[in-house]
Amino acid sequence: MRTKRKTRKRTRRGTLALYRRKKRLSTAQLKKIYFGKENIPKSHACVYCGSNSSCYHVDHKISIALGGSNRKSNLVICCKRCNLSKGYKRITNWLKNLRCSKKPKDRALYRRIIKHNKGRRSVIAKSIRRIRDSKSKSIKRTA
Repeated sequence: MRTKRKTRKRTRRGTLALYRRKKRLSTAQLKKIYFGKENIPKSHACVYCGSNSSCYHVDHKISIALGGSNRKSNLVICCKRCNLSKGYKRITNWLKNLRCSKKPKDRALYRRIIKHNKGRRSVIAKSIRRIRDSKSKSIKRTA
């Protein structure tokens, strides 16, 4: 007589499976979603660090890999440096990594982000202040 084997359901850590992710859009399409029918500006200020440059990226607050969407409420304008260092991480994890990094460039970027968002009332600024004011400076590395 055969007995049923109990199988444990494995949960995914990190990113979503490829078939569950939203469709990736081009930069031009993301800019159209963000700016709407207005003219797309030649330069824009970064939401995170405040640098004003002509080469800006449209970033997802919650990345598509983590289940974010292409809606305007999930999109922000940021500089190339912030977008590429953030990657697919959430804002809180990205800032914790910058704060604990041993690279001088990362720590300088962290200080610049903190300085730019001082006194602002946006949701991003509130999460940045929450990370700044947290006591523990250690990060749990997940594999």
